[in-house]
Amino acid sequence: MKTLQLKTVIALCLLMLFMGITIKAQDRKPSKQETIEYIENYFKDDYFTKGEKFIGIRYVSTMMLEYKIKIVSVKIVDCNLNFEYSLQETTFYSTKGIIQPRTPILYRNTINLSNVESLGLSRYGDDNFIYQLSFIEKNNTNSKEPGLPFSRTSSDFEVVEGAQIYKAFEHLRKLCGAPEPLKF
Repeated sequence: MKTLQLKTVIALCLLMLFMGITIKAQDRKPSKQETIEYIENYFKDDYFTKGEKFIGIRYVSTMMLEYKIKIVSVKIVDCNLNFEYSLQETTFYSTKGIIQPRTPILYRNTINLSNVESLGLSRYGDDNFIYQLSFIEKNNTNSKEPGLPFSRTSSDFEVVEGAQIYKAFEHLRKLCGAPEPLKF
């Protein structure tokens, strides 16, 4: 009889241990490598790589400036984010009917994510804008530029901050041991 009770107690303990491990596994956040793969794959989407998407229109006097973006590469090695993209500006002169494309400008930046204190957002363009993610490093005023264009989901910053790609960068920043911003 005691053997049956002992076996029952052991079985219950093992069951509780197994359930605890299962519950813990469900709460697991993505690993550093999983987060890096998610971010790199996000920027391989045709939206970013074809260079045909309008990301902004700006009106200046009698002309309209139209922008297209093409992500050339986004690579993360350890905690170093390297990105490169081109920005094509085309000028439409409304009074003259002239369309004049300019030479694309190539932007590059390397960010050590372990130094990033916070992420910033800015919009590029007046209409059909795109958001750009800035990586703000402590004691480095130039760290924000150039930012990485990443989303066209909404005009509301709070909605963009809730986007998975924004959360992935925030998560990776923390996994890299970056400092938390000072809050008062």
